[in-house]
Amino acid sequence: MLKGYTGKLVHIDLSNHTIKTQPLDEKTVKKYIGGSGLAAKIIYDSTTVQTSPLSPENPIVFITGPYTGTKVPTSGRHCIAARSPLTGIWGESDVGGSWGLSLKKAGYDGIIITGAARNHVFLWVDNDRVEI
Repeated sequence: MLKGYTGKLVHIDLSNHTIKTQPLDEKTVKKYIGGSGLAAKIIYDSTTVQTSPLSPENPIVFITGPYTGTKVPTSGRHCIAARSPLTGIWGESDVGGSWGLSLKKAGYDGIIITGAARNHVFLWVDNDRVEI
C-alpha cells in the first residue's frame, strides 16, 4: 500500500446493522488520489443514475487522503460526500480538524455508510473495533 494510506475502509449498513472491513487497493488509490477522488469512485461504483439521493442505497462517504495525519501543512482534512439532495448529483464537504487523524489512527482510510436505521444509532470506532 502506498504511504499515507492504511489500506482499509469500513462499510456500515444501517438497515441490516452490518459492519464489513474492505481493503483499499493500491491501484485505486493511485488512480483516484485523495479523499475527494476516492469518494467519487466509491459513490460512482455504488449508485446508478436512478439512485435517489435520499434513498438508503445512496452512500455517505467519510474519507481521508494520503496527507491526513502527516506534518504537511493543512493536512488535518477529510472529505464527506454523497449524491446531493439539492442537485441529484455530487455533494461534497471538506472539513478540517482532528477527526480524519483519529480515523487514520484507528486504522481506516474511510467510512462508508448506507441503509437507514429504524431508530437513532451511535457509531463507535475504537482502533480496529467498530460498533453500531
